[in-house]
Amino acid sequence: TLRATRAEGRRCDRASYTQAIRAAGNSGQTDEAMSLYALAIDDGIFCHWRSDEPFTLNLDRFAPQTAACAVRYALKYEIGNFLQCDLRITTSQRSTHTIERLLSDELEPPLPFQHEIHTSFDECGCAQLIDSSCLIVPIQALFKWLALSKPYEAYMINIPLSMELEQPPRFREHPSMPRVSEEVRQAFARFDRDSSGRLDPAELKNALSQLGMAVSDDET
Repeated sequence: TLRATRAEGRRCDRASYTQAIRAAGNSGQTDEAMSLYALAIDDGIFCHWRSDEPFTLNLDRFAPQTAACAVRYALKYEIGNFLQCDLRITTSQRSTHTIERLLSDELEPPLPFQHEIHTSFDECGCAQLIDSSCLIVPIQALFKWLALSKPYEAYMINIPLSMELEQPPRFREHPSMPRVSEEVRQAFARFDRDSSGRLDPAELKNALSQLGMAVSDDET
């Protein structure tokens, strides 16, 4: 098996991980599929962030079950202590429905999204084309989803003092992870009233209110 191969010190390739993740996902073993995906990340097999576009998950070459694991992984481990723009998820045609189902039906609570719209102009007027392979999660929706889906302690909004994100060791080796811009740091500082470097529940509630999202004390 894949785990036995790794235990022997041998490297597993992308196809082996993809097949194992598919088998686990198809049998309803979501946690096992996620565990296998995490091992693949440790081995440097998958990299789901796009290096040339900020905050974009690039899943074009991912099989459907692997693409779903990539989204779950990013939401669980990598998104929380920085939110600098809308989250973009680019998928292959065969994976689009899987990701839509994940966001709409499988996550709790559901994570709202929309498809990217391209507008073109010519002598006949303007036309809009919906890109079904590019899903956009608005930053306000993502912020609220984090507040509702995770305990405060699990995702404390924290801007690191260093330009390097404070991530577990397996994340530090991926230079494509988004970095926090100075503009975001300044915006964060407006809500960090006690200059602690993190938002406490009251500060978070104020930040959400400024973004037009009313939340109760229980939700923060």
